[in-house]
Amino acid sequence: QFPGQSDSRQAASPLGENLIALEIASEGSESLETGFRQKFPEIVTAQQIDLARERAIALSRLGSIREAQKILRDLLAIRADDDKSLSALGRTYKDLAKFPGPAQKKFLERARAYYLQAYAANGEYYPAINACTLSLWLNDREAARRLAREVKRLCLKSLTSKPDDYWALASIAEAELVLSADVGEITQ
Repeated sequence: QFPGQSDSRQAASPLGENLIALEIASEGSESLETGFRQKFPEIVTAQQIDLARERAIALSRLGSIREAQKILRDLLAIRADDDKSLSALGRTYKDLAKFPGPAQKKFLERARAYYLQAYAANGEYYPAINACTLSLWLNDREAARRLAREVKRLCLKSLTSKPDDYWALASIAEAELVLSADVGEITQ
């Protein structure tokens, strides 16, 4: 990773500055290619994969979901078990499922499948909680409950080493909501 590159592009997206994130990812990739490819080919390739993923995420957030999906599928053709690209692709289908219509259930199923693949690849709670919630939305309560219990276990383990892990705490809360659906406290 080259100084300032990763920090600036990742800082832009959470702030909602997706156009800036898109520009940073595009220009960063070009700069790497022209300035560093010859001396550091492996590092440049790894950084360009990360930049392409960031570009896809920014495009998706800007509404260019199909273009984002193409980039993510191209990345998965390079490395099929890329958990970050699998999760990002799952997110694009979850975004498509926000619009009611005959394809909504298909989009939810695809989103869940990609999150489950990411979870199988990395064993982390982020893709698991997304697959869990999608399972609930698909009315697959058994899978939702199983994943919710796994998420709680993973998050509690994470909190032992990182007590300030906000996302682990938020994921536990989401898992608890899914589990409370069993007792009729919430419904779809």
